Amino acid sequence: HAYASSGTFVVRLTALNRACPDITVADTVRVYEIPHVDLGADSGLCWRGQPILLENRARLTEGDYHYRWSTRDTTSRLLVRHPGTYSMTVTHKPSGCANTESVEITKECYVDIPNAFTPNGDGNNDYFFPRQLLSGQVNHFKMQILNRWGQLIFETTSTDGRGWDGTVNGVPQPSGAYIYRITVTFDNAVTEQHEGNVTLLR
Repeated sequence: HAYASSGTFVVRLTALNRACPDITVADTVRVYEIPHVDLGADSGLCWRGQPILLENRARLTEGDYHYRWSTRDTTSRLLVRHPGTYSMTVTHKPSGCANTESVEITKECYVDIPNAFTPNGDGNNDYFFPRQLLSGQVNHFKMQILNRWGQLIFETTSTDGRGWDGTVNGVPQPSGAYIYRITVTFDNAVTEQHEGNVTLLR
């Protein structure tokens, strides 16, 4: 018999025999509930931001439970400082019933700057723009492009992903190295400033 719910149930077995009196035996069966585990939705870590506290958000019935994380920690809570997949297994000690839940922690709030781009109109890598920036994590953004003589030739505060198309007033600029200056402020109030060279290839 499969029980659909937890609890204590009385089980009776009756043996019938033509030559002997019927025999009925009664006993009780304890069905334990499988532990509920809920670590919440997948989340993201910001560089220099606060770590994420993972714990079981589901309400457990009374009893003695054992916790084990994929990191081998055995605490009921885990402070996460690095991206990755984290799982928690909750075991009800008296019964041995266990359940596992996993959550994905990704890296967010960071700037990945390419070192070259090819504005040739083929739809691939036509703009110079920091990757991983198109998210709701950005509060402020500013990008400047300077030529080899230090003259400002492009500036934007837009995060629409277009960036610099390799032109100045519609005139294509020659291949070579250009200087970029990028300032980004994220939701966690962390500000990053980047300066370097990007190569325009034609």
